[in-house]
Amino acid sequence: MRYGMPILGGGYREGLVEMMCGDSVQVRNAWRFLIRMELARQSFSLDDLVMATGWKQSTAEAYLSKKLKDVLVPGPSGSFYCVGLVELGEEQFTIRFAQAVAGRGRKGCPPQSVGAGRN
Repeated sequence: MRYGMPILGGGYREGLVEMMCGDSVQVRNAWRFLIRMELARQSFSLDDLVMATGWKQSTAEAYLSKKLKDVLVPGPSGSFYCVGLVELGEEQFTIRFAQAVAGRGRKGCPPQSVGAGRN
């Protein structure tokens, strides 16, 4: 069985990074929402991001100030616009939310090893 991070075009990049299991759906939801907002040139609120991703408000706030700060610009009344996500790409976006786990599993996740290489 193959574990690792799925990459665009199929296949897996094993050992590089491992998406924390429960978070992968939320990150995929964030990508879909933010790319849709960017392509439509539509502003959105923190509450919109929370609803679209399933993140807690505190998590969304932290990601806005850390992992998303270079692709979001402030809009009117506390809203945001997404800019530059298309150029960044889905794989690089996903990698931002991944963590190396060096052989330790999480609840409901298979154990991982960093540097396992391709099988």
